[in-house]
Amino acid sequence: MVKIGIYEAKKHFSHFIHRVQSGEEFIITNRGRAVAQITAPVDMRKIQATKLYSELRALIKTAPLAVSVDDLSRMKNEGRR
Repeated sequence: MVKIGIYEAKKHFSHFIHRVQSGEEFIITNRGRAVAQITAPVDMRKIQATKLYSELRALIKTAPLAVSVDDLSRMKNEGRR
């Protein structure tokens, strides 16, 4: 996670929101001390994870790896615990 000062966060808020929408997370600091965190809502993270999983499956079809789709599903489910 990237740390940003409160002044910078205030000055470039919309820029950081766009970056959060693409999956980044930020810690806002005040005089070096963490005071807040900017992250996507849980639902947004699920959407991003689903999209990435779909892209990975498509990539595997074009360039097969030593990992099967069943293995990917198992790993995905293990990551939810």
